[in-house]
Amino acid sequence: MASGFQCPNPMCSHVVSSPPASGRGELTCPKCGTPLKRPLKQGKAKSQEAGRARRPSSFADPVAPPAPLPASPIPEAVPVVVPLGQATEFVESVPLAESLPVTDSAGPEPPTQDSFSFEMQPPAGKPKRRLSRKIWPWIRYAALLFLVVVASLIALISWRILPKYFRENPEVAGDTLEFPQLNCKFVKPGSPWEPGPGNIKAGMKACLVMQRPEPQASWLALVAQDFKDHTPSAAELKDEAVRLLGNYFNKDNLEMSAGDARLAGLKAQLLVFRGDIEDNPMSGECAMVASHGVAYWFVTWAPAGAADTVQAEFAKLRDRLGLMNERKHWREPPKLENSFHGQALDYRLRDSGRIWREWTPASDFDPAADMALVSCDLSEAGGKPEKNSSFAASILFLQSKGGQQPDLFAALKAAQSLLETQQKADYPETRIETVEQKEPTGKVQALGGLPCLVRDLHVMNGEKRHRYVMLGVVDLSGKKLMFECECAWDMRGDWRPRFVRLLETFQSGDSEKSEDP
Repeated sequence: MASGFQCPNPMCSHVVSSPPASGRGELTCPKCGTPLKRPLKQGKAKSQEAGRARRPSSFADPVAPPAPLPASPIPEAVPVVVPLGQATEFVESVPLAESLPVTDSAGPEPPTQDSFSFEMQPPAGKPKRRLSRKIWPWIRYAALLFLVVVASLIALISWRILPKYFRENPEVAGDTLEFPQLNCKFVKPGSPWEPGPGNIKAGMKACLVMQRPEPQASWLALVAQDFKDHTPSAAELKDEAVRLLGNYFNKDNLEMSAGDARLAGLKAQLLVFRGDIEDNPMSGECAMVASHGVAYWFVTWAPAGAADTVQAEFAKLRDRLGLMNERKHWREPPKLENSFHGQALDYRLRDSGRIWREWTPASDFDPAADMALVSCDLSEAGGKPEKNSSFAASILFLQSKGGQQPDLFAALKAAQSLLETQQKADYPETRIETVEQKEPTGKVQALGGLPCLVRDLHVMNGEKRHRYVMLGVVDLSGKKLMFECECAWDMRGDWRPRFVRLLETFQSGDSEKSEDP
């Protein structure tokens, strides 16, 4: 075989048969451009088997480095220019599949298919759904919270609801009377208790009356009223208690004191009273409470001498009253207020507590009365009760008489003289005294933005009838308007604040003009 030139570059296996010359007369490898120093010896050219002998048998065997060349400077490689049309003969190169792999130093060698990998391969088929590790803690927290809530509810029921249930449903023996329309029931006491007389039931308008002749004469009465449109306030309950007690006991010498009690399992007001029935002194208690639009008054009494003996028994009788579940869907309607307007003069008042009712005609009290307000329910008496019938309090607005008074002090003096004349017409022994109050009286004040003068009076119609009167005058368009607020002397502490609250709503055309800038 013809001789050639072996490329001295250890990384190049090219053999040049007709080496081209560079521009400087040097022989160079046409493949890599390395200068050729010496020709190959005569003989067989480097075969494919020789090239394969130098390759490692496996990736594990190390590659033997080529023999080092004499140290000599490597001249700069110059590209070989082959003239167009000139044929160049090349030695058959090693097949690509059998050549050594050339690795790129810029990046890692990609793994082959036979290389072993520790990465987990997904199993064949549909993968199984598994809860994330982040979800399990939340499930545990939710379960723990649920157990805490259940334990809290059990503790609440044991501590509050069950004791309240047992309080409202005392275990007492006897026949049970049910009043579904009034949402209550009563467990009747045994002998010697028996149904009471009809005059008590009619006088108090009670739904149940019982009496016991011995060992100590005692009576009980249950009064209930459906207010339909609202649940009555504490003041309304007390006002009605005074009225119903006055219908049976002598109201002229009725004495009362307030306290607290329990009725039908609820906190209730308690009135301890003393009164006469046909000149027989009696002492008793009236407990009152309201629920779901229905008001209840439970009255017990006995002769005055035996009141202390039966007082503990009265409390046990109140435990026999319980509430039913007939009004579980009842809801309190929106609160409304009553509005009252003057007839001859321009003024008006607003009653947000709805404890006042207008009495018509106002002239039933006085020919000069322009408005009359009372605290009793006129519907029960057909709207026309007598002037001297029992009610808790009243307010009269009257036009001044005897011409125009020069000032408020003269008008107040005339109003007090008129009041004394009216009282003596019904009670000749009437005496009137001025009451000193902590708040200043007899001093010009403002009522609805208008000048006003007020005086508190103690009206004594006799030894047993004492009344409280708040007397006042207000200057209205040059005219003097008088007002008289009256209640029982013993109840003045409750009613005076209510008088003031109603008078504070006083408005007129003059007061609106005074508010304008």
